[in-house]
Amino acid sequence: MVYLEYEINTKQVVEIHESEPTLLTGYDYAISEQYALGDEFEKTIWINSVDENKNLVSDSAIRNNPQAKRLLEENEQLKAKAQMQDATMEELMFIIIPELNGGGI
Repeated sequence: MVYLEYEINTKQVVEIHESEPTLLTGYDYAISEQYALGDEFEKTIWINSVDENKNLVSDSAIRNNPQAKRLLEENEQLKAKAQMQDATMEELMFIIIPELNGGGI
């Protein structure tokens, strides 16, 4: 079972999760047995309908160009790297700013 996170207005799946995702405004999820992690890179998936328990009832999908799959995977890797760099920068600022203000930690 996987969770297909999708943008509500377009109904397009943006990410597939192993566990229930934390959603931003404008997103929802559908529960599916037919998709697997990584399918969002191989296919463009649209959610047509879900039942009252968020189980996927109807969807549409088309296979992506292999180059698109590679680019989508690289994009996900770059996003993860950027998040790690942001966290490191925040930690460094916590150390540097007090030093610049003449104090220590």
